[in-house]
Amino acid sequence: MYLFLNSTAKTELEMQEKQLADTQKIFLELSLSFSVKPKAGEKEVSPNTFFSIWHEFSSDFKEQWKKQNKLLLQER
Repeated sequence: MYLFLNSTAKTELEMQEKQLADTQKIFLELSLSFSVKPKAGEKEVSPNTFFSIWHEFSSDFKEQWKKQNKLLLQER
């Protein structure tokens, strides 16, 4: 029974490690497609760097969206 559980855990761990590696690869491809560069001293773009830039962009976009909608409503 112990051998079976150990084998199952090992298989699960290998699957999780592969998913992590795949996710890291996809994240790096995503950051390249958005032309995000690593911060000084970093080898790769970190998720914190990427998502802080994304958060700033989406916040600015939301504010502009609200302003434009307000202007459109005033014109009507």
